[in-house]
Amino acid sequence: MKKVRLFALEQMRLLYRFPTYQNLYRNILEQDTENAVRRAALTNLILSDSKPEKYLPRLTDRVLKIGAVEGFLCLGKTFMEPAVTTLKGLLESKNSKDNIAALRLVFEYPHPVFAKEVMTLLKHPERRVVQRALMAAGALKDPQMLPRIFRALDDSFLQEYALQALAIYGKSALPPIEKMIIKEQTPALQRKQLILFLGSLSSGEGKQILLRALSINNQKLRKTIIQNILDSQIIWIQSEKKMILRQCLERDINRISWLMHLREVFMNAPTHESEEAFGFFLRAIQEDIDDTRELILYQLLLLKNNEMFAHAVRILLTDSYELYLPAMGLIQDLVPNRLYRKLKPTLLLPLSQKRKNTLSGLTPDAAAEALGEVIVNPPFAVNHWIRATALYALRRLGSPEGIPLAEAALSDMHPIVLEAAVWALVRLQPNQELLHQKLLTIPTSRLSRLSLDQLLES
Repeated sequence: MKKVRLFALEQMRLLYRFPTYQNLYRNILEQDTENAVRRAALTNLILSDSKPEKYLPRLTDRVLKIGAVEGFLCLGKTFMEPAVTTLKGLLESKNSKDNIAALRLVFEYPHPVFAKEVMTLLKHPERRVVQRALMAAGALKDPQMLPRIFRALDDSFLQEYALQALAIYGKSALPPIEKMIIKEQTPALQRKQLILFLGSLSSGEGKQILLRALSINNQKLRKTIIQNILDSQIIWIQSEKKMILRQCLERDINRISWLMHLREVFMNAPTHESEEAFGFFLRAIQEDIDDTRELILYQLLLLKNNEMFAHAVRILLTDSYELYLPAMGLIQDLVPNRLYRKLKPTLLLPLSQKRKNTLSGLTPDAAAEALGEVIVNPPFAVNHWIRATALYALRRLGSPEGIPLAEAALSDMHPIVLEAAVWALVRLQPNQELLHQKLLTIPTSRLSRLSLDQLLES
């Protein structure tokens, strides 16, 4: 019954200009046993009374002050200042229930004067307080709060509230969202959630941002972007849009060709000791090849608005051996010859790659030099897993040629790659004193899970 009474009082608030129900509100205020109902009755009483100033003392009432604040916030004008002062006190309270009640009012009556207090509550240790603070931040639309909202996307308990806050922000949040998606240093989970958020928007602005974001390096995120664009059923009429897609497609074709070349180069490990290391490295490359192949197929779906063509591409996505050749034939008929010649090697069905039994391929020094193409300034962006396994292989090779490559990787911003570089140097660098000095220059906060002392002890 409590919810019913609260709902009825909320609906009756629309009639607050009329004093008809004042006696009813007074009776509820004096007799009801539920404080939430009494607070709602006080709000209605303030709004319907011709002399609301007589209720100002209620702002100091421990139990009913929230109801008084809401009433005076609605009235505004001369009553705004005492209401704001009281509400700020509730926002700064050490009591989380006060914080939550106050944040609800900030959400319903947003005003810039509450920005500082809401920003503080976004860092509150209790998640239920942060949830309400996120909603209040969305209502306030303060751009300084956006970084906090973005961070909340990493927390499963806060994610839904962060997305709702962004939706409340509206168009003003779109430019910062685009920057966060394009920025490679943004955590992958945040970027994915923002991509999905843009895809859920009914307006065209979100899809335009997704289109521009096709140039990012993360293959899995690009696949998510394309899937969102496909789901939106955008028709690619404008030539500049198709040009962006063709450029991305050509880059991916060149990239997968390079990855396939790397795979061939490292199919022969130079020594039996490094076989396991190259196994991890080759697996990382193969995973990237598979992801890039899938990404190319999804881009083909965007490129051509033809039902038969889309059906053929989807057959290739399912790796159906029976229908593979007819699908390839249809794609050959529908795309330009020059494009098909580039596409054909990348569209071949992925086969299991077995390492050759002979180990008479690269020498350790030549293998280290070849790994340098991946570790230092690769021609195409490679993920941290490939970079880390390349450094692991470098360590197992034991070649002195790997020392400058591992030292160059110390500047890598990804903690896993940095850790792999340090471990490689621990083995490869004969001058332990020089290594010690070099490691001491690395902030321990940049090392993932391993302390500098543990590394030096090894």
